[in-house]
Amino acid sequence: GGLLFQITNAAPEPSTKRGFVEFSPDGDWILAGGTRVLGLRLWDASIPVPKLFGHTFGQEWGGWSPDGTLIATSGEDGSARMWDAFTGQQVGEFPGGSYWGRWSPDGTRLVFSDGIGAYALNVWDVKSGDILATLSVPEDEYGAHQFLTVDWSPDSSRIAAADFRPGTSSQALYIWDAKSGELISTFHTDDNCMLGWPCWSPDSTRIATGCIFVEAGINTPARIWDVLSGQEIKRLESDFGWTYRTVWSPDGTRILVGYEQGVMRIWDVETGEPLITFAGHQGSTGGEWSPDGTLIASSGYANKSVKIWDAVTGEEFLSFFVAGAPLSNEWSPDGMHVIVTGDGLNEPVIKQVWHSTEELIEFARECCVSRELTPEEREQFGLSVLP
Repeated sequence: GGLLFQITNAAPEPSTKRGFVEFSPDGDWILAGGTRVLGLRLWDASIPVPKLFGHTFGQEWGGWSPDGTLIATSGEDGSARMWDAFTGQQVGEFPGGSYWGRWSPDGTRLVFSDGIGAYALNVWDVKSGDILATLSVPEDEYGAHQFLTVDWSPDSSRIAAADFRPGTSSQALYIWDAKSGELISTFHTDDNCMLGWPCWSPDSTRIATGCIFVEAGINTPARIWDVLSGQEIKRLESDFGWTYRTVWSPDGTRILVGYEQGVMRIWDVETGEPLITFAGHQGSTGGEWSPDGTLIASSGYANKSVKIWDAVTGEEFLSFFVAGAPLSNEWSPDGMHVIVTGDGLNEPVIKQVWHSTEELIEFARECCVSRELTPEEREQFGLSVLP
């Protein structure tokens, strides 16, 4: 759990929660940016190398293409851009792209909010730079629909986005055909929950959502929806206030849910029963599965804590505090590092995570240990004594 390095001038502005930091698919590069930061930054290992300048107002999102060769960004200046991930040279631009975006899992398309109003979504062809489809919903009595968060299905065939209209009684989640732009399903709730941050199941058949921006002091559920019918097929009730983020396990059998009151819970998707409850944070909590599904990284906003848990036993594996209020914790693709950003964190924090004592010892042997552990030391760390 040793601190590897910190990167300066990369975190979101302390007054805003809208920033991002992301590993490249091969785990060797880090991209970070935030609202009112006029350039993104790209790092190789511990050496900061400013690149990707061109936006005239803050970036909302940035992400690598699935093959790691390109980076796409979108900003509040109403533009989206594409960059060579190795040279930092701009290689494409998508006029009107803004706010949040996403690469299609097959790497051929990008989806961005449309303009500053974000009243539609545009699907762009990466090679030609042409708009392939525009996704929207007709206005209703509350006016236009606004879409700030968006997610591709893992099979690249569909796109999900939620209404962002806090305070109205008309909140829904929409599913479009990514190729034709046809609206396939509309997920309505029986309350005024905003169903932000939709999360597709690994097999692309279901979506999990949270429930936020409702009356204070009440418990709100996580929901699982059938994509084809738009029907709610399961509800996971909260005992810990609002349900924030929901994240499927890599194998699709479990869902990790983060709550308002500093608690997380793993649910069995098939039975709808809680399996493990993690407590120890304060304030709104979110977590992420490690790529192999064996560990969970989580953070608590109020007490500035970050924890690593065993996803099977619930045992706390590692815990540390950061200087600000963490909002995001992400795993590197190889599952060996966790990066943390948040309010008041002027420097993202990167920690290395070893999955076992044996793994840590092997790392130490390669980097810096000049002798084997003594029998007494092996016993101290719970290791078998070598013959």
